[in-house]
Amino acid sequence: MTGACKSLLITVMFLVLASQCLAQSGDNETSAKIDQAKSLMEAGKIDESLEVLNRSLENSPTPLAFYYRGMAYSLKGLQGLAIKDYTEAIKGDPSQSAFHARRGISKLSLGEVSDAMPDFNKALEIEPTSSSILSFRARAAMMSGRMNQALEDINRAIQSSANNSGLYKLRGDILTAMGNYEKAVLDYDRAIQLNPGFATAFNNRGIALAHINRIKEAVEDLNSAMDLASSRANQPKTPGFPSTPW
Repeated sequence: MTGACKSLLITVMFLVLASQCLAQSGDNETSAKIDQAKSLMEAGKIDESLEVLNRSLENSPTPLAFYYRGMAYSLKGLQGLAIKDYTEAIKGDPSQSAFHARRGISKLSLGEVSDAMPDFNKALEIEPTSSSILSFRARAAMMSGRMNQALEDINRAIQSSANNSGLYKLRGDILTAMGNYEKAVLDYDRAIQLNPGFATAFNNRGIALAHINRIKEAVEDLNSAMDLASSRANQPKTPGFPSTPW
C-alpha cells in the first residue's frame, strides 16, 4: 500500500468516524460548509478546504469545524496547529472518539508517545472496539517498549477487523520486536495473502526470515519489497500526514 493510499485510507476512516457528529450541528449553513470542506479534503484540495473551514469558524466556531480544520492542518504537516484545533473540538464536545484519536495521532506523528497515549485511552473508553484506534495505541505502546500492551491491543483490533492486512503486518512487527520471529512470519504471510502488493510486509517478513536462518526466502522477500517499492516510487505522497500505524 503506497503512502498516498494509506493517507487517503486514514483520512476517509476518520472522516467516517466524525460524520456521526454532523447531525448534531443545529446550524444548516455551518453543516453545509463542513460538508463542502469534507468533500474538498477527500478530493485532496486541502487549501480550499481550509479556506471554507476558516470562514465557517469565523461565523460559527463549532467542535466539528475545529475537528475538520485540524485534519486539514494534519494533511499539510502542521501538527501543532492540528493539535490546537483538536483540543478546541474536544473542549466543545468531549464525547467524540474521533476527536481524541486524531489528537493522539498528531502527537504520535511528532514523536510525543507518552502524550498521545491518554488520547487513545480516552478514545477507546468511548469506542472500545475500534480497530483503527486500537492499532494506533498498539503502535504507540510498541514505540514506548510496552510490548505486552501492544500485543493485547493488536489482538483486539484483529478480532474486530479480521481481514485487514495492515493489522497482521503490525502484529508481525510487534512479534518481531519481541523476538518471536516464527509467529511474526505467519502474520506477514497473512498480510501478504490479503494484500499481495504490500511492500513493507514483504520487507519485514524478509527480516524475520533472516533471523531464523531462512536466508534464501529472506532474499526473495527483500527483492520483492524493493521491486514493489520502486514501482510506486513516483506515485504522489501526501506530505506531513501520518499514515496508518502499519
